[in-house]
Amino acid sequence: MIGRHEPGFPRTTRSPLMAKARSSARSLAWLEWLAVLLLGALLGSVLAGLLGALLGDGPIMGFLTRTWTLGLDPPAALDLKVLSLTLGATVEVGVLTLVGAVLALWLYLRVRG
Repeated sequence: MIGRHEPGFPRTTRSPLMAKARSSARSLAWLEWLAVLLLGALLGSVLAGLLGALLGDGPIMGFLTRTWTLGLDPPAALDLKVLSLTLGATVEVGVLTLVGAVLALWLYLRVRG
């Protein structure tokens, strides 16, 4: 019968506690991904700096160590006389930074399963 609990079949009720646990686990997964991407980007940036210092200049090294600055420069400012707000953020993105982030994410997914 539809709508009745039959013996031998588990009830499929969703408790608010389980929904909250599932939601918090999902948000933690995004934080893990973000941490892995940032760590990989940081390692890629360090690698770019080391390669640039060790190998010197050249057309390939110039390409690998070149960075592009993305963001608000100069920062946006809002002065309300009582309160002053300044909003600004910049990110330097390079080829090895992207390679490091993608490699870290790939390794994380491979190890995590």
